Amino acid sequence: MAKLAEPKESGPEDLTRELVNTGTGIVMGTTAYMSPEQARGLPVDARTDIWSLGVTLYEMLSNRLPFAGDTNSDVLAAILEREPKSLTSLSTEVMEPLEWIVTKMLTKNRDDRYQTAREMLNDIRRLTQRLNAAAELDRGVASQSSPHSATPRETSPPTSAASSLSSRKPIIWAAVLILMAVVATLAVWKGRGYWFKGAPPSRVVVLMDSPLPDRVYDPETRKNGGTNADDITDIISDLPVVIEKENTSSLWHREDQVLRESPALIVIHRSCFADSSVAFDPNSTAALVADKKIESFLGYLSLGNPSTKFLVYTRRSGDQSSWTADMEKRFPQLAGRIHAVTVRGGPEHATFRDPETMKMVRQNVKSLLGLP
Repeated sequence: MAKLAEPKESGPEDLTRELVNTGTGIVMGTTAYMSPEQARGLPVDARTDIWSLGVTLYEMLSNRLPFAGDTNSDVLAAILEREPKSLTSLSTEVMEPLEWIVTKMLTKNRDDRYQTAREMLNDIRRLTQRLNAAAELDRGVASQSSPHSATPRETSPPTSAASSLSSRKPIIWAAVLILMAVVATLAVWKGRGYWFKGAPPSRVVVLMDSPLPDRVYDPETRKNGGTNADDITDIISDLPVVIEKENTSSLWHREDQVLRESPALIVIHRSCFADSSVAFDPNSTAALVADKKIESFLGYLSLGNPSTKFLVYTRRSGDQSSWTADMEKRFPQLAGRIHAVTVRGGPEHATFRDPETMKMVRQNVKSLLGLP
């Protein structure tokens, strides 16, 4: 039976085997916990620490290192060239979603890794919610088959996802708690400037759009099940920001949750609140209703957080300055805080992968955040 390795008594600095960036071309750090970019002597950042945490979690769950060798050179070669053995093949008690989280932490290309601890925490929260739902369902099944029941009933072996989850609860819960503790520790370090020494705190950018296929601009992104927010993330991922993604719909009502994030910037699709049951037409009643919803949202958020700025994008033709002026007239507190842009290409050819569009988005985000 798989078990978690007994942790040593250590301070937070031991948890990530603190990596010191002394300049390009100099390799430092405990070899087994080094990221590919550090092994190459490249500059390191927050994503390097996320890799090291992934190594630590992999070791805790499997009692072995993901990259090993007889010598330091062998270990470095493994880090750069090989993939770790899957956790589920080492233990049937490790959930696939948990393995997916650790695997993403150990992605060799740091642009494909978790970019921030907050992003990792979002996935952990979703896994925890799934576990809670499975536990509730499992308790319901158990109560129905209680031996105190007046009429004994035969029950077939559970085959649901809930039973699959609940059968692995001990190690799952332990692993999830470890992950959450690691993220909490990272959040504290980040607040103390551990990741970006001497740099100002990163600002939260919330990307809001609908995941519906007809709202996704780029055909390749649509084919892969992605969203506009995914493409925008690729454009601004190297900026000193914390990116949050918020999927929307005509029934969306999470204004207060977004407000509690205290975002510095909200990048929002103008039609993100449109009714999904009808084909989108910018001149339709559904589009007018969606516009009213986004106007109310912008008014509410701008009052709730006087420092939040807004970048609104659309593929509708026409000058967006008149719409912006009307918004500032209706909500004076939005003056100087909102900018609306048209993504060129129209309904058929708009894409965030277009170089000019990428440049436009990036420049607007940097301008609204006051970044150089």
